[in-house]
Amino acid sequence: PASVNRAATGLAGSVMGIDVNPKRGEFPRVALIDQYSELLDAPLKIRVLGSNALEACLVATGALDCFVDVRGSLRLFDIAAAWLIVREAGGHMFELRDGEAIGMDGRELGIEGRLAVLATASIALKDEMATLVRKGLNKPVVKM
Repeated sequence: PASVNRAATGLAGSVMGIDVNPKRGEFPRVALIDQYSELLDAPLKIRVLGSNALEACLVATGALDCFVDVRGSLRLFDIAAAWLIVREAGGHMFELRDGEAIGMDGRELGIEGRLAVLATASIALKDEMATLVRKGLNKPVVKM
């Protein structure tokens, strides 16, 4: 059975998946990378695989310690199956709203609304990542 990496308690030794692809035409990718530079510099390694559901599932297998999508463009049904898989493997999945990590249990499955998500192997990772996401939210986005 799948199981998260229970030894993952901090970003410094972690492998993080992240989606840094902005919505088409919104702003250049480099602006998003600059905005979240502290978050991007924190983990040991970064993976960008191009599939949010796959990257969240990789948290469930222990191949990634955490995954974050800060763009706020995911629909709940895009990641619903991954959410279940992460939870069943002992991990945690949160919605990022205004820099706060909010538990997703009790959310209604629907096509309306977009969200940013965070999947982690531990609560300690969630807390550290949420702090860095908040710092990024407070940085102005430079449209180049």
